[in-house]
Amino acid sequence: MLANFLIGLREGLEAALIVSILVAYLVKTNNRKGANQVLWGVAIAVLTSVLAGVAIAEFIEVVPEGTNEIIAGLASIIAVFFVTWMIFWMARQARGLKAELHEKIDTAVKASALSLVGVAFFAVIREGIETAVFIWSASRATGNDTNPVLGAALGLITAAVLGYLIYRGALKIT
Repeated sequence: MLANFLIGLREGLEAALIVSILVAYLVKTNNRKGANQVLWGVAIAVLTSVLAGVAIAEFIEVVPEGTNEIIAGLASIIAVFFVTWMIFWMARQARGLKAELHEKIDTAVKASALSLVGVAFFAVIREGIETAVFIWSASRATGNDTNPVLGAALGLITAAVLGYLIYRGALKIT
């Protein structure tokens, strides 16, 4: 359960950081309507991620016996790839992430309300799909008796609370 908590916390914090920057920027630029659109994008991404997790679990149940181990191994390799890629991506993008997000938001605000929903959706869906793959892979490695969903949910809730605190702190920064 601890491993899944940490997965949920890490992936949730990545998404929460991006969403906090987006919403804080919109609120500071007096675009509260845009902030609501961002939250709709987040909600749709979370729902899609949950459905993806359920689909992964259901798909695995119907594959021929003996294939689970191959799929779990491939999922673990994909998970390692995602984590490694994210480390290198964050190292390259860390300095310009805020400015890049602000630029995307400004462009989306000018385009349409649906564009803001899309920016938020795509910012969160990648983390959500990664979380679904990581949780499934970790639960296969440790067994289903370790409450993988509960651990991940607690990690995600903790990340959401920390994300809110980051958002509140971002509003205080001038």
